[in-house]
Amino acid sequence: MGLTPVETRNFKWDLDATFASNKQTVEELAEGLDEYTLTSGLSGLQIKAAKGDSFGLYGTAWKRDDQGNYVINSKTGLRETVNNVRLGDVYPDFTMGINNTLTYKGLTFSFLIDIRHGGSFYIRKQ
Repeated sequence: MGLTPVETRNFKWDLDATFASNKQTVEELAEGLDEYTLTSGLSGLQIKAAKGDSFGLYGTAWKRDDQGNYVINSKTGLRETVNNVRLGDVYPDFTMGINNTLTYKGLTFSFLIDIRHGGSFYIRKQ
């Protein structure tokens, strides 16, 4: 979709936008499989396909009690962890691009705003 919000004798602003959303669900897996690991890495994270879900990011999470509080190990004083937890969807809920082109007396300046909303990603800090 494109439009020109402002146009005068010496100035013009063109605006183009795109929007995309993809909803995918794993409908079935090979007989005997409840989930299938698509890929894994050194960080211990995995991308899995599970029947009835979209591709998910799985890894280690903090263990929580029924009230949502962290569970603390009484011997070590450290938070306890749980393995193989679905941390979120791999794909964003939607993507969007907004391209702006500004022209003043024949000089053009253009910039793009790229938006990804939703989905999960992992940043490893050392």
